[in-house]
Formats: sequence, C-alpha cells, structure tokens
Amino acid sequence: MKNILVVVDSIDNVKELLKKSLRLLPEKLTVLIFEAAVRKKVDATLAEHKSDSCQVELFDVSSEEIKNKTDHVIKIASDSASDTIVINRQYIPGEKRNFSFEKNLLKALKKTNLIICGDKRWQPTMNILGTLDIENDNAEQLQLNLATLERSARISEKVNGKLHLMSVIGMSRVSQELDIVEPIEMLIKKGKQVKAQLESFVSKNNASLKYTPHVEAGLPYNEIPSLAKKQSIDLVVLGNVGRTGLTGLIVGNTAEKILQRLSVDVFIIKK
Repeated sequence: MKNILVVVDSIDNVKELLKKSLRLLPEKLTVLIFEAAVRKKVDATLAEHKSDSCQVELFDVSSEEIKNKTDHVIKIASDSASDTIVINRQYIPGEKRNFSFEKNLLKALKKTNLIICGDKRWQPTMNILGTLDIENDNAEQLQLNLATLERSARISEKVNGKLHLMSVIGMSRVSQELDIVEPIEMLIKKGKQVKAQLESFVSKNNASLKYTPHVEAGLPYNEIPSLAKKQSIDLVVLGNVGRTGLTGLIVGNTAEKILQRLSVDVFIIKK
C-alpha cells in the first residue's frame, strides 16, 4: 500500500474515500477525478488530512470524453505503478449490485489490490477481519492464506487496529436447508481442530502477531458478514485467485454473495 490510486467517480463519499486512503499511510496518493463537482472537496480534504510525507498526484479528466471508465482506471493505475486501487461502493436501493467493474479491474491488473469503500466511517481503533481458508491445504490456497495473513497484519499495524482472523468450516446449502447437519454440530465436531490449525498457521508465519481467532461453521457468504457485524468490523480482508467459490472471490458466485451481504469495507488481495 505504498502507492494508492483513489477513483473519484461521483459526489458520494468523496471525503471518507480520501480519508480512509490517507489513513493507510501511503507514500504516494494518486487521485483520478471523473466528476468536476468534486474537485473542491478533493482539494479541501487533502489540505486537511494529507501528511507532509505523502506525495499527491491529481488526474482530473472531468472535462474529457471518457468512453470506458474501467480502461482509463487501468491505464492510470499502470502508469502510476499503483499497488492498490480504492473505489467507492455505491448502493442502489432495491437493486442487486453488479460487480463487473471490480471484476474487470482485478482481471486486468495482475498484482493490484482493491479496496471497496462505503460511507461508514472507520472507528478510531479499527477492527480488521482477515479471512483464511485454513482447511484447504493445496499450494495455491496456502499462498493466498499467507498473503491474506501478511496484508491483514500490515493493515492492522498501520492503523494501530485490532486484528481478527477467521476460518469457516464449509457446509453445503443443501445440508443446512434439509437439517442434515446443523452448524453447531459441525462446530462441536471440528471447531477445536480448525481453531488449532488456524493458530498453528499464524504462529508458524507470524509468531508475535496479536489477534483474536474465530471459527464458524456454515456458508461463507452468511458467516463472514455475520461475524463482521457482531465484531463491529471496519475492514474485511478477502483473497482472490481467479477461480470459483470462496477461493475465487469476485469471480465466483459465492464471492459475490459475500460482497452483496457485507455492509463494511472490503480489501481484496491479488495473490
């Protein structure tokens, strides 16, 4: 998060979008402005909250005819060597959110992470939730878990926040709907084992890390938003490896359900 690109494409949430980006202490902040009406608010927010150590570069394209916003964001991100893009999460009452913009960004930018921000303010002491698929031990998932752990810990350290780490014991929707196995039964059966796996993984890779472990059983798109609400989480850290299911966040159906149901900000990691 040394070089953050903030995409300002509407009047909504401009101040919080910039404040959150600056709170991550980037060395450089690139701001891409699509709407002329927001320029004064951008300037005022930066003047109030930017530190002297942060370099700022503005790209105001509000007077240009931009045919494809996604392509333009990708170009600026590439030209500015941004490692993280911050975008506004727009809520449309009564409509299901379309994540095609986010998908296109993640597919085009191989190593760039993505933060999706709503208008809810981060707490003075932030709660960060990192999500690990601890039961899946294939090499690809291992690398993703390592990246998620590293990034969650780094964000928590930067903002002086409280870190929570969770793993979900997967259960099929059919088994729950038919009451074949209840989540509480699965927790009793496997909860201690999975918690031990989670704690062992963290200890092996970051022995001094302070965090609160959580293990839930059920459907990830239910359990992650539920825990985020219970623990007053400000930012959820998720992983993306371009496949379906939980390990293919943003691309897979499960991932989109998670994002639809989360009411807090999301940090999506590219492996």
